[in-house]
Amino acid sequence: VHRMASTEKAEESEVRLKKLQNDLQSAEYSLSLLEDDAAQIQSQADSVEKHWRQISLRHQLEEWMRLKGLSQGLNDAEQNVRLAHQQQEKSMNAMHAVRSTTFKFLGIGAASLLVFLVCIVLAFLLLHISGFLTIILALFACAAIAVAALSWLQYTKVRGERAIAEQQVQDATNRVSSAVAVRETSVRMLTSNESLTQTEYEIRKLGGNIPHSLEEAQRLLQRMPKEDENTSNVQLQMKEKVDAANAARNQVNAAMEAVARVRQEHTQVETQRTQEAWDNIDQYLQEDRAAVERMH
Repeated sequence: VHRMASTEKAEESEVRLKKLQNDLQSAEYSLSLLEDDAAQIQSQADSVEKHWRQISLRHQLEEWMRLKGLSQGLNDAEQNVRLAHQQQEKSMNAMHAVRSTTFKFLGIGAASLLVFLVCIVLAFLLLHISGFLTIILALFACAAIAVAALSWLQYTKVRGERAIAEQQVQDATNRVSSAVAVRETSVRMLTSNESLTQTEYEIRKLGGNIPHSLEEAQRLLQRMPKEDENTSNVQLQMKEKVDAANAARNQVNAAMEAVARVRQEHTQVETQRTQEAWDNIDQYLQEDRAAVERMH
């Protein structure tokens, strides 16, 4: 009776095992199809992402060139401001020196005229008293007028140089104002170095290298293909492909779990059949029949 009951269970187990084998083959086949589909979708997502990286890297390099040019322009403007101030200082020193010389010759001329007048007045006063002193005073008066004349000539010459020096100072002042205006324009266009730093970070994140110069950046751009597509549109396409790839991976994971469950159940049934020796149940029944016949 026990053998008969075991035979029924063995038959039920065999039917169940065959069904599990069919389910396992079907699940594995579905998993294979899903894995192929997921691999294809992931490949498309990778291709779109690579395309987006190329477009984004080109835009970031162009932005880096613009910001780097502004940064260099700001440095040049700062240097021009310093040079303009130095030139202005030199011109001011030269103008002050010319002015000092002008006042010196003007003072000498005025003093000489004063000496001339004093000598003339004294000569007239001493004309009838002492002829010798009158002659001496007359000579001093001649010398004084000669010095006054020479001082006037030098004053006239230096006054021309003073006008030139003042014009040079004005030109230097204008250059300072122009240089400061250029610097302020550069500062307004480049608010800070944070923009350049952020752009360099984006270039590294996209897998690119920071150029060492504007010329190197230009060569890199020339080697990169020109893309007319909008970065936002490509980014939207990339997001759609990535979402599709994630969904496909989720389907693959669900299918793998289903295969694992069927395989586990299949293993449990096989283990039970081995433990119960149901694979040899027919042989055991024949042996039991033969034993019963020998008893009769």
